[in-house]
Amino acid sequence: MYYDFDIHRHPDGDADYVALFRDPKVIAALQGSSDMVRVFFEAAGFGMEQGQSGIPAGYFDPADEDHIAEVTERLARAFAAFDLKGEDFNGFNLADFAEALAAAEPLPDEEAPKDADVAMPEAPPVQSWSRAIASAAVQVAVVIALFAIGKGAWTALG
Repeated sequence: MYYDFDIHRHPDGDADYVALFRDPKVIAALQGSSDMVRVFFEAAGFGMEQGQSGIPAGYFDPADEDHIAEVTERLARAFAAFDLKGEDFNGFNLADFAEALAAAEPLPDEEAPKDADVAMPEAPPVQSWSRAIASAAVQVAVVIALFAIGKGAWTALG
C-alpha cells in the first residue's frame, strides 16, 4: 500500500475540502476497518473514496500544502481524542502512513497537473510551507509513537 493522498474540494458539509487516499488498497483497508477507525480518519478530514489526481507517488500538488498541513494537524488532534487500542485497522499501517506523510514533497511546477476547467490558486513559497508540513508530520509521528508506546506494539495498531 502507498499512503499518498490528494486534497479535493468538498461538495457539501462543513469542510471546504477533503483528503482522499490514492491507493485503492488503502481505501479498501479503511472501508473494512472498524467504525472507530473510519470515524477517526473522517474527523481528521479524510474521505472514504479514492482520489485520482494522477500525481506520482511521494508527491502532492503544491497548491494544497496549506490543506495538507491542516490535515496533519487534525490527525494529531484526533490521536489525542480517540482511543484506538484494539481497533481493527484491516491492514492499514499507521507507521507507514506517518512515514509517507513526512516524506511527501511538492510536485515540481513543470510537472504540476494542468486542468483548464479548474483554476488552481497560486502556490505559496514551497520552502516555508514544506517546513510547516514536515513539522506537522513530525508532530503526528511523535503522537503515533507515544500512542504505540503507551498502548502497545505497532502490530496492535494495524
